[in-house]
Amino acid sequence: MENFFTDRELSCKCCGELIIDHLFLERLNETRRIYGKPMIINSGHRCVKHNALVGSTTENHILGKAVDVKCTDAQERQAMVYAALKAEMPGVGIHNSFIHLDNNRIYHALWIYTG
Repeated sequence: MENFFTDRELSCKCCGELIIDHLFLERLNETRRIYGKPMIINSGHRCVKHNALVGSTTENHILGKAVDVKCTDAQERQAMVYAALKAEMPGVGIHNSFIHLDNNRIYHALWIYTG
């Protein structure tokens, strides 16, 4: 399978550390293939320090099982969510400025960030 993402894109923004779950990366690449356009990673892996600084209460990014993808256009947001669901991405969170994708859950979940 083609890899659409570089280590630099997926690495922690504060220290460059990179941990990535292989199954998650496969699903992320499949999402990108279905989406058919470049996807800009706002936040990939986060070290423990960086995760705390951004106020996250989960380990998804720490474990290399999540990314936040830039997305501000409603039509593009719909297409990206569709691609993620089609690629069997277990976790999809919709925000005004990004789409959160993760595979650190037993059941599939789709949610909208509020506030």
